[in-house]
Amino acid sequence: MMRRVRTLPKRGTLLVSTDLHGNLADFEALESKFRDELRQNQETYWVLLGDLVHGPSPEAARRKPELYGYDDASPILPSRVMALQKEVGDHFVYVIGNHDFSHIGGPRTGKFYDDEAAELERKMKPLAVAAMRGLFRTAYLCAIAPCGALLCHGSPNDTLERFEDLDDLALPPQTDYHKRVVGTFLNSYGQPEEVTARLLARLSGGGVGLRMVLHGHDRDESGWNVHDGNQAQPVMFGAPHENKTYLRLELQRAYRSVNDLRLGHEVLRLYSSL
Repeated sequence: MMRRVRTLPKRGTLLVSTDLHGNLADFEALESKFRDELRQNQETYWVLLGDLVHGPSPEAARRKPELYGYDDASPILPSRVMALQKEVGDHFVYVIGNHDFSHIGGPRTGKFYDDEAAELERKMKPLAVAAMRGLFRTAYLCAIAPCGALLCHGSPNDTLERFEDLDDLALPPQTDYHKRVVGTFLNSYGQPEEVTARLLARLSGGGVGLRMVLHGHDRDESGWNVHDGNQAQPVMFGAPHENKTYLRLELQRAYRSVNDLRLGHEVLRLYSSL
């Protein structure tokens, strides 16, 4: 059975980061943080919330160097992620993003090129393309953190009825219901507070109370985006170097809301102190 939901353990340290969009330096900095944590505590996990690929064009880098001034390493990042998966196993969790999805039958994205999937695959060898597609086909759609968070690429609406509906979900999805679910998990930027509250209440159970959605997909130059009371995003892509942010959570804690996530404690700068 293909599992699309990863439930994390009830103890340990959890690192959460979002969209990389081909930024090798950001990946290596995050990997270094992860390895440091893992050396101190073997119960350490890292969840990466999609959009591994599709970096800026040279024109975008010239236009906004403070945001996009890096070389696009999308052709090699999938192999780096797969090597880390092989090394650390289920301590690293990859959740698919909409840009990743475009390589396995999803809508083609056009942020920096008219067809970013075609542009990237043109630069890669066929075996590397096949391996990348395998990574994305087997990715999770979301993860559950027992400290109170639903982790996904977008901030979904309340279409999903239950987590079991994601078991054996094909990518691309085959039914209208699954198409709606995948669409909102990958493409929604945010929801009214009551919609997210309804989804979290519906999906809570089994000893886990979900109280917030932590997601990617959007961008915020401050590096930390909280909206509508129960949704938040640590921002990598689209934030300047000094504002890039990731999360460090304790899985055994019970975070009551996004307001429990404090700058300098759970919300950390990748390259500078807060």
